[in-house]
Amino acid sequence: KLGGAGHSHTVDLPSDAERGAKCCTFEASGPGWSKKPQGPTWCPLSYDLKGDDCNKMTFPVAKEFCASRGGRLCTPYELSSACAVSSGCGFDLEQVWTHNPEIRGHPLIHVFSPYYAPTADLFAPLNTEQWTMLVASKKERDRFNHEYLASSNPLTVFDSVVLVCAVLEKDFEGLKSTLAPYCDRVIPLTRSTKSEYPDVQMKDLPFVQDILDAGKSVVKEDQDYHLMFTNSDIAPSENFYQYVEKKMRGNHERPLIVNRMTMNTHKMALPQTTDGPFQVKHAIATNLVEQAQHAATQGEWEKHPGHDCFIAHSSFWKMVNFGDLFVGCPPWSGIMVYSMLLMTQLRRWMIVKSNQYGTFHMDDSKSWRHRTQSAITLLHQFSDEDLKKATWCPIMNGEPKTTEALLNAINCGKLFQNQKLGSEIPRLVQPGYEEIYLNNYKSAELEHWREINWNRKKSWLLMRFKNMFQKR
Repeated sequence: KLGGAGHSHTVDLPSDAERGAKCCTFEASGPGWSKKPQGPTWCPLSYDLKGDDCNKMTFPVAKEFCASRGGRLCTPYELSSACAVSSGCGFDLEQVWTHNPEIRGHPLIHVFSPYYAPTADLFAPLNTEQWTMLVASKKERDRFNHEYLASSNPLTVFDSVVLVCAVLEKDFEGLKSTLAPYCDRVIPLTRSTKSEYPDVQMKDLPFVQDILDAGKSVVKEDQDYHLMFTNSDIAPSENFYQYVEKKMRGNHERPLIVNRMTMNTHKMALPQTTDGPFQVKHAIATNLVEQAQHAATQGEWEKHPGHDCFIAHSSFWKMVNFGDLFVGCPPWSGIMVYSMLLMTQLRRWMIVKSNQYGTFHMDDSKSWRHRTQSAITLLHQFSDEDLKKATWCPIMNGEPKTTEALLNAINCGKLFQNQKLGSEIPRLVQPGYEEIYLNNYKSAELEHWREINWNRKKSWLLMRFKNMFQKR
C-alpha cells in the first residue's frame, strides 16, 4: 500500500518482495515514537525512520523490524488516515508493507453493532456504556491472544479472538475513526429498519442476521470458528474469553448463553469533565473498566435475568436465518435462545447465570421499558394480515407497547410460519437442516417447552390480538 495519506488502494505481494516499513503502536515501549499532527486524534504513535531504517525489506523482516521497536506494521486504514505521514525515508509515495492479517485457525469472532450517540456525554460520538465495552473487549482480546496463547494451557475450542464492529451505513463515517483502534474489522451495514420500513415511524436499528453475516464475512466459508454476538454495551469481565473457552470444552458445538452483571455506577468515581480528545476518553474508559472489573471480583453487582450474549459454533449459525428480526427491542433475544433450543437441544447448564467471570453492563436504567404508544397508534401502521403474523411468534410476553416491539413480533412470526403449505418446517430453518429441526423438536426434552411456550401461548396471543383488532 502507498504509505501516505488519502491512498486507499492495497495490493497483495509475495512475502519475499522488498518494500519499506512504517510502524505504529498505541503504547510505545521505547524511544523513536511520535504522534503525527497531520492525522486525526485517534491515531496511534508512528516510528520515526532514519538511516538504515530506509532499507527495503521482505514482509517477514518488516514485521520483525517493527516488533523489535515495540510496535507493529501500520494498518491500511491508519496509513490512509495520515497516522504515519512524514515519518521519514520518503515512504509517503511508495508502497509499504501493512498489517491486516488473514484470520486463520479456529477463531472466536465477537461481533456487535456500535451506534452513533451524539449526546452531551463525555464519550460522544458513542456513550459511556459503548466506550467502556470497546476498551474492555480490546483489553481482554489482547490478553487472550498474547498472554493466554503464550502459556502452556491447551486450547481445544478456539485459538484467537477477533473483534468485528458492524455499523449502520449512516453511522460509518462518523464512527470508523473511533472504532479503528479497538476493532479488528469495521464493516458497514447497508440495511436498517429505516431503509426497509420508510413509512413506519420508529428508531433506526440494525437487523440481527446482517450483524451475524458481518461477523461471518471475516473468515472463509468453510472455516471452523465460533461466533459470539452481544449488544454493543455488554462488556467482558477479566479473563472472560479464557472462561468461555474452558466452559465450552468437551462439547464445543453446544451454544453458550451468558447473563450479564449490572454494575451500579453510583458507587463508581465517574468523570466530571464534559469533553476531551480520544486519548482522554480512552484513559477514562480504561479507569471505568478497571473499577467495574474490580467490583465484579468483590461481588458488588446485581444479577440480570435477560440474555444478551450468545456464543455458538459455526455449524449452528449455518442452520438458521433470522430474517428481518432486529436488535434493540424484544423478542429478538428470546428468539435467539429458542432457536438454539430447537436446533441443538440446549441444556440449562449451557445458560450461564450472572457471575464475576461473565459480562457486565454499566448501570441499568431500563428507560426503554417506560416508552409506550396507544393501541390505535400502533395498529393503524400495519395491516390485519401483518398483525396476524405476530401470532406465530412463540416468544412474546404481553401485548406490544411500541411500534418497534409490534414490528419485531410480526417479523418473529414470519420466521416461525411454515415454509410451505403442509410443511412442519419454519422459515427460520435453512435448507439441508430440516431433519435436525424435526429430530430436536419432537424429542422428549422439548416436549414440556413446546406445550407451554407454543400451543398455549399461541392460543393466548390469538385472543389478545383479537382484542387489539376490536380497538381499531
